[in-house]
Amino acid sequence: MSGQTGFSKNDSTIFSEAATMLIDFALELDAIDLPSVPPAQRTSLCRELIRRWRLHGVRVFPGNEKGQADFQSRVQALPDGLKSLWMEAIKELRSRPARLDWLPPEGLESEADIQRLANEVRLAILEDGHATRLGMPEDAECRYHDDVDVELVRAGCASGSRLWTEAEALAVRPIAKGTRVEAVWEERFLPLARGCRHVVALDRYALENLARRPRARSGLRFLLESVNALPDSCDVTLLCSDVDSESGGARTPRQLQDLIDQAVRGLGAGSLIGFRVYVAPDRDFQTAGKGRHLRFGKLLCELDSGLEVLQDAKVARNCQFSLKPVTPELRQREAKFRRAGAEIVPGRTSSEPRDANADDARA
Repeated sequence: MSGQTGFSKNDSTIFSEAATMLIDFALELDAIDLPSVPPAQRTSLCRELIRRWRLHGVRVFPGNEKGQADFQSRVQALPDGLKSLWMEAIKELRSRPARLDWLPPEGLESEADIQRLANEVRLAILEDGHATRLGMPEDAECRYHDDVDVELVRAGCASGSRLWTEAEALAVRPIAKGTRVEAVWEERFLPLARGCRHVVALDRYALENLARRPRARSGLRFLLESVNALPDSCDVTLLCSDVDSESGGARTPRQLQDLIDQAVRGLGAGSLIGFRVYVAPDRDFQTAGKGRHLRFGKLLCELDSGLEVLQDAKVARNCQFSLKPVTPELRQREAKFRRAGAEIVPGRTSSEPRDANADDARA
């Protein structure tokens, strides 16, 4: 097969045409217990593989019942320490079934089969001997097949995957001034939003920016439109401040309601199945930290310019960006603003009651 590049430990070449936040990957059954790795190193390497899966991976598995059963039985046969790590990962982390005609990594018999593997994934983690039989040089950790855009990596060297390395670099790369907003969404946020049921935006100035730009597209409006265009149903929660910089005080409930109604006006039917806003006194943001973020399920994007990075056609200023796993402390911070904030729902009159129990369940 043409277009192959092997990489040793010292090779620093970055090869893929475009980095992405999440990599669809497959894990060979014979690689689960890292048989080629010294026993003393297996737990630490397993943790590292799962860490990368948590932040940058979507595990693809055979769509038939036998494929899933085989994986589960292999995990159940692991020593207790490794088994508990894998069981938690399978339960908590992103995964999806492949089409029924997909060839999983354990089915690869020759390089000619790699095309069928690449129909669903960009990365395959292989048992060491299998990787060698498929033509990977013994001193190489991975091999990239650029003709089909897929990388094969030895299980004990998964941390050397160049696709995951690029994803990690993208996860802390600032968003540059002048970048097209649509490109920012497609590169940084859309991979996280696919398959996500709950999006949370914590942005002190979200409504303030909306009020100052009545005729321009706000970042909040872009977020709602983009979620509405997703293939699967999703809801959005906004946690923001009541600040009104023009008056130097707080906005009235009527003003806040008008702004929220403005944000959703004209949105057609789509995947956005709910939009709730909690407006807290601005003093709470002054005392509880000024960080702004977008959260997609269990992954968090810290943004120093908040939703402003999604307004207009191009990014107006450089924006610091960092992708992180959600922590209990972050959830507590969001919960604090929910409790302190007045809930505003598009189209609701001020006399309609707030369901506090539903709010807590949704958080």
